[in-house]
Amino acid sequence: MTPANADSLRLLLRRIALGLAATSLAACGSVVTNSTSDAGPDVAADAPPVDVPMTWDAPPDDVPSADAPVVDGPPADVDRCAARPESSTSPCFDQAVIFACGLPPGITPGDGGAFTMEQCTSLCGTWMSFPAYSCTVGVPDGGVGALVRCNYACGVGRRADGFHWDDVGCDGLGSWFAHVSALEGAAVLAFDHMAAELRAWGAPEALVAEALRARADEVDHAAVTARFAARFGAAPVPFTVAPRGPRSLEAAARENAVEGCVRETYGALVAWWQSEHARDAELAAAMRVIADDETRHAALSWGVYAWMRTQLDAAANARVEAARREAVEALRDELRAPLPDAVITWAGLPASADAGALFAALAPSLA
Repeated sequence: MTPANADSLRLLLRRIALGLAATSLAACGSVVTNSTSDAGPDVAADAPPVDVPMTWDAPPDDVPSADAPVVDGPPADVDRCAARPESSTSPCFDQAVIFACGLPPGITPGDGGAFTMEQCTSLCGTWMSFPAYSCTVGVPDGGVGALVRCNYACGVGRRADGFHWDDVGCDGLGSWFAHVSALEGAAVLAFDHMAAELRAWGAPEALVAEALRARADEVDHAAVTARFAARFGAAPVPFTVAPRGPRSLEAAARENAVEGCVRETYGALVAWWQSEHARDAELAAAMRVIADDETRHAALSWGVYAWMRTQLDAAANARVEAARREAVEALRDELRAPLPDAVITWAGLPASADAGALFAALAPSLA
């Protein structure tokens, strides 16, 4: 698949989304109409556009906390050194894990104190099957050991190493849009970096041009979703993305396979679903534009994937393939997590059963 195959991918994703949408509506015996007069809870219709992206809204308070890993150590120290989770009122954004004996061996932050997503997953485990998106480390009360604060990726799409947003509450539809806007803002930097790396590695200019086009798309997406966040009463929260140093072609290929080929392709499918299910006509129209853009971004990921395969040896390609297969299974697990009713009803996101059906229809193509 290459950027030129975006039309084929669009046809596939729309066929899946529209086919399942028709099945879902027939089963319910009703049709959801898109009406701007039925705009949802706590709407400030005249709210001004917001320039800074931000955060999400959390599932119910009675969900389990992070599945913290156990730190290896001598048998006598197992209980004392075991990682201990600390829940908060904002599970998606501020779960904490205390390592009484300090960080596990071999895990140290990079430049600027940033951890990679793989390190955060190792330190934080998962929350309701969501992998850790970012994490930071500090000192717990008492000054002994390490306190790791974990943010979880409550959604789909291309993630970026070193992403972090301020600690905020997650309690509404506006907060969900603000979270999406933050991810879209981070994607601006991710595609900027992709274009620079592709050019440095001598990739075809068509791939570089598509990466720069995707960057411009994400600027628009961040602004659009920020305006919806403001409309539903959410205030912007700043985010940061730690600078990324040079990395190997294999590391970039692994990230692209996981974040682009798997997560972004499914994210584009979800956007098409939202364009049919969003309760508000303005939102549905915006999602149609975003779905079309995200389909091109997913096609770009597959184009980059195909080119990188020609640059790597057999062993490296096998490792990238293993990471992609693991990402497919991880995504399957994530989709079992429930979403808040407001996000399903007003934003049009698929409920768990629908998400499972979408994934099942797309999985053969992901494989």
